[in-house]
Amino acid sequence: MSTTGPVYRRGNKKPQVIWSADHKLRTMGRQIESSAGIDSGLGPIVTPMMSIREAVGMLGGVGGRLFFTEGVWVFDEAITIDIPDIHFLSTSPGKTIFKRPSTSTSTASIITLSGDGAILDGIRFIDKVSGASAAVSCTSTRPAIKNCVFEDVQKGINISGAWASIRDCSFLTSQGYAIEFSGTASNGIITGNIIQDTGGSVYLGDDVSGVSVVNNVLGGGSVVVSYAVNQGILTGSALNVIHRDQVQERSPPSIGGG
Repeated sequence: MSTTGPVYRRGNKKPQVIWSADHKLRTMGRQIESSAGIDSGLGPIVTPMMSIREAVGMLGGVGGRLFFTEGVWVFDEAITIDIPDIHFLSTSPGKTIFKRPSTSTSTASIITLSGDGAILDGIRFIDKVSGASAAVSCTSTRPAIKNCVFEDVQKGINISGAWASIRDCSFLTSQGYAIEFSGTASNGIITGNIIQDTGGSVYLGDDVSGVSVVNNVLGGGSVVVSYAVNQGILTGSALNVIHRDQVQERSPPSIGGG
């Protein structure tokens, strides 16, 4: 008889996790067991019966890893997480869903990461609020967003801090930018992502510097990569799967007018 989810066995030494035949679950199980061997514990396992605030509260105000199961978490308000080194990890990537319904009155980002070193891994985002900000905003240093899916959002990700990493995400439908680096964001990398024809563009603001946009697959249509010249940006059609006409180099605005 095959199992459909994890079965936990506790002995005298450490937890043991027995997973189904699904190779993704086996891989995730090994990661959990590795963490258990290092930290002597699995860390909190979060189900849809628990709110995000309750889950974060279990860490006691310090960083740590939260394991999210399959399911849907509905957001009626925006949440800012200021705890450093917090890690949201889906045990079933793409099936842990953070959703904001059209009835929500909040237009701020679903989640704002303001603590340094925060990680989102394997979360699927759906945002039905018209005119909303990016589903995820990062104002901190060293945030990482990886293996996430932005299925139907107004905007995908906004980065305004430094040393950000956006890797291996999929952008399906976005009304605005898929990825935006704004303000004086610097020293980031955007790599390994897939942006479909309606997934939105990659936009790096005029004062953004030191960002690498490489090895991404971008669809046709209105999808572009747009950045200001002379800002230390590494990108181009030769470094991504994108037509050269979809790469836009902008001249920086003149200072002082005239």
